[in-house]
Amino acid sequence: MLSSNEAQVTFLKSLGILLARRSAEEYRAAPPLFRALSECFACLLVFDALFFIAHYVVHGNPWLYQNFHRSHHKNRDTFALAAQDSSIEELLFQQVLAVSSAMLVGCHPMSEIFFHLLNIWLAVEDHCGYDFPWARHRLLPCFGGPPFHQAHHQHLRGNYAPYFRHWDLIFGTHVSVLGPKTKGSSTLRSSKSIDCLPAFDSFSCNCF
Repeated sequence: MLSSNEAQVTFLKSLGILLARRSAEEYRAAPPLFRALSECFACLLVFDALFFIAHYVVHGNPWLYQNFHRSHHKNRDTFALAAQDSSIEELLFQQVLAVSSAMLVGCHPMSEIFFHLLNIWLAVEDHCGYDFPWARHRLLPCFGGPPFHQAHHQHLRGNYAPYFRHWDLIFGTHVSVLGPKTKGSSTLRSSKSIDCLPAFDSFSCNCF
């Protein structure tokens, strides 16, 4: 049986073959910067919507949750590696959602590569367990960021969208991170506790 890393490598190789079959003439030149950024952002929006639907369905179906998603929620306290701590089936399904998003947008291969790299970075940041003052959700409030996804791992429900807030606000599935004094819960690590990883001492980061 393939390990999670082997399964993802196999998928990425297949994706490379698929991209190579595209018209070389059509994509010979790199896209303009504005087109690349707009296509990447469009991919994020489409992926966010598809992931929200799939994530909501999995949490609402006990069989799907137990067999495919439960292993990811063994980590109540999020950390960067937890972004990839899922079943092989779930990891491959997420890759399918990412590729499908790029295909629906119809973006340039270079834009798609940028989207996949950004997608990985955002997933790691969401699971990092730190609420940095320079995090994207502080610069762009439309993003949820680590607090948004930490609340999902605390409650084991709600905040089903991976990156943006709007779908959970629209459908009433938005939940807030638990406070530091809530029994049996954890909060986000501030930058003051970077040297002590197990300590979740503060929701906000006030290092400056």
